[in-house]
Amino acid sequence: MRPQPTLLLALLASVPTVVAGQLPFLTAPVGTLRIEFGGRFDPASRERADGTVRDLADPIRRTDWGLPGDPLVRDMATRLGGLLGRPVTDGSLGALGAELEYQRGTGLIGLAVGVTPRLTVALDIPIVSIRTQAALVPDATAATLGRNPATLGDQSAAAYLGQLDVALDALAVRLGEGAFDGDPTLRADAEALLAEGPAFRAALDAFLVDPATASAVLPLASSQDGTDLLGTLAAYRDQFGTRFGVEGFTAQVALPTAAVTDAEVEGLLTAPTGYGFAPTTDPPLVALGDVRLGATYAILDGADGLRAWGEAGVQFPTGTAPRPDVLRDQGTGTREWAIDLGGVVEIARGPIGLRSRIGFRRGFASEREVRIGTVDELLLPASRTTLLQRTPGTLLRLEAFPYLRIADHFALVGTARWMHEGETSWSETLGTTPTSGGVIAAMGEGTSRRALVVGLGLSYAHDGVNREGERRMPVEAGLGIERLAASSGGLVAARLTTTLRFRVYKRLFSR
Repeated sequence: MRPQPTLLLALLASVPTVVAGQLPFLTAPVGTLRIEFGGRFDPASRERADGTVRDLADPIRRTDWGLPGDPLVRDMATRLGGLLGRPVTDGSLGALGAELEYQRGTGLIGLAVGVTPRLTVALDIPIVSIRTQAALVPDATAATLGRNPATLGDQSAAAYLGQLDVALDALAVRLGEGAFDGDPTLRADAEALLAEGPAFRAALDAFLVDPATASAVLPLASSQDGTDLLGTLAAYRDQFGTRFGVEGFTAQVALPTAAVTDAEVEGLLTAPTGYGFAPTTDPPLVALGDVRLGATYAILDGADGLRAWGEAGVQFPTGTAPRPDVLRDQGTGTREWAIDLGGVVEIARGPIGLRSRIGFRRGFASEREVRIGTVDELLLPASRTTLLQRTPGTLLRLEAFPYLRIADHFALVGTARWMHEGETSWSETLGTTPTSGGVIAAMGEGTSRRALVVGLGLSYAHDGVNREGERRMPVEAGLGIERLAASSGGLVAARLTTTLRFRVYKRLFSR
């Protein structure tokens, strides 16, 4: 005969309440110091974009690596169009394959003091190791662009500019000597060339040679834009000798003859006039995360297994914000002041219990060096770097930890964590120089997000009372694994997180 539901409920209600905790203690005994050592490792190679699973590298992979999607190539096309006096044709660096992976590890040192029987103050100090591994592979099949030879050591453009300087000086001498006085039209053209020459030279230097501004990519010599550029430069050069009798200007500018190769991709990524990223082979960054000082107050500790706590804390801006010169950097923290408030309720009946938590976090505006672009624009040129003010969205968290006691002080624990983060807003900072390209207002689009994380773990929590009833120091340990189950509204890394925790207690003072 199958037991009826009412009978099951009656049996469950008759089981003695287990008051001793099975989950980590939220407060420390008065007069004790709780020392915690913990760690978590959460790599990721995929993410959810508005709920759709994709590889981290998907926004980088392109079948047409160039116009109109790549801002580096757009910048080149704008300046080249100015030199040619016409809009340039659509160029391409070819196709681009990419693989990205997040590596992140956190070591936690926690110190907590039981100030009163109900109040505990805690300090959490995270040490974070981060690295984004990237592998980019070009396919030059459809490429019409290549690396600027000057950025690879070629001196032809510099020689052209040097001879242009000499030719302009010689033309000024001839004009002053009256060499063209018999032909008013020729004299007017010579004067116009002298007047326009410095601006043309400056634009050419900035576009081809200057290490701080030279375009990292140029049209292939065999492309239509490359042919037109070489023709424009040759015509400008030849007029000195054919029309004005200034000899010695013979230099030719070299354009790339082949597309970007596998060996040149890293140089394009790291070139200051290209993307200006740090080498993808750099070792992991190990630095302090955002330190948190918090307090927990025991509101209710009922004999019927019902407990409640209040929580509050402040986050210090001690972490490292995502660096703009590292491709898809994670940062060891947000580097922002923030406050958080929350509440915890736990109910236990026999071997079964549930701890639930609600938390609210409010971050404050801070200045951050970033590159202007949307959340999916990852290959942003160094020229887009500027200082902006970032105001984070508010964060709401709801958490549930159901558990089943499988031995004294030992429990199997489930995790369900839902969070909603509001949209981040960006604005200009007073005193900064505006940067070219990008729309600051669009940077916050797609930053609001919701996510659900689920997990399973083991928890050991001994309150220090031995079999003889003597009270000694508590001890705790835990192991868990979590993964992203669902998300919507923004980018959320699909991490598989492993956590470890160990706590010991030491007597500081008597009650």
